Amino acid sequence: MFLKAYALYWHGYLARSYGEFNDSVQWYRRSLPLWRELKIEVQAATTLNDLSWAEAETGAFEAALSHCKDGLELRRQLGQPYLVALSLNTLGLIEIRHGKPETARHHCGQALEIFRRAEDARGIGLACLALAEALRRTTNTDRFVYDEKMKIEYLTEAEKRAQEAVKIFTEMVKNEPLRLVEAYMELGCIYREWIRQPGAQPEREEKTGQGHAAFEQAVNR
Repeated sequence: MFLKAYALYWHGYLARSYGEFNDSVQWYRRSLPLWRELKIEVQAATTLNDLSWAEAETGAFEAALSHCKDGLELRRQLGQPYLVALSLNTLGLIEIRHGKPETARHHCGQALEIFRRAEDARGIGLACLALAEALRRTTNTDRFVYDEKMKIEYLTEAEKRAQEAVKIFTEMVKNEPLRLVEAYMELGCIYREWIRQPGAQPEREEKTGQGHAAFEQAVNR
């Protein structure tokens, strides 16, 4: 049974890697009850986390949130801070895609705190990326932030987190070039959002140039 569960899980992983998210969901769902029957809770939690992300990519947000929270709770019960942080970050990313950047900001911020305590560079980079996007998307509409000054504060914090991610994936975690591209893309999106703000008039020319530079770095990677 172990080998079957393992094979099903990796089928799901490979399908997700190739963007075949519907197939990935089916493979993960077949592996999950086997891990539970085997009582290998660590792998059950990993499968729940990965399943939730694949479900989010198909637009099945309610299922994704439910499975991600189940995996998060299981990892908390197992006492695995690093993996708890990964689940929190996944939860935040799902919430971003579900149009809930404010709650995503909270969960990604929690993940970042745990990764900082663990001094884990890759985790810090991943959480910075997610938090930067959550902060930026919070400013997209008055539904979340009404005050123009606060929007600039959010974008300033998003810029810092995206720049930190760029630094990490440039200098410390060099074997994930796609993460560096994502970091530069996010930085460019932050500057794009910045110049749209009425209160950003004095900085508009500077932020426009920085946005072009960030997107150019992403393209040239």
